Amino acid sequence: MNNSALNKVRVNLYVTPEQKKLFDYEAKRLGKTRSVLIAEAAVRHIEKPSVPNGVPSGRFVLGDCVEDIARRYSGIPRTELVGMVAAVIRKLDAM
Repeated sequence: MNNSALNKVRVNLYVTPEQKKLFDYEAKRLGKTRSVLIAEAAVRHIEKPSVPNGVPSGRFVLGDCVEDIARRYSGIPRTELVGMVAAVIRKLDAM
């Protein structure tokens, strides 16, 4: 047994019966215990939290969005796309 297994403490968690069924199903599907499934999900959420409003951030977001739109729609000048995408990202970020 490793040290992390020896140093565990009990944490109580209240969920709905439907959530418990979902946890049980997913744990069984992955070959894990329910407690391991929940603990791993909690740690992942803390280590890499989701963006509060669901809008991704980072220096590559604008460029990635412009590239995606340019591939799908031809004929729109890239300089106009940058302005439009930036405006949408600012609006979503303000929500």
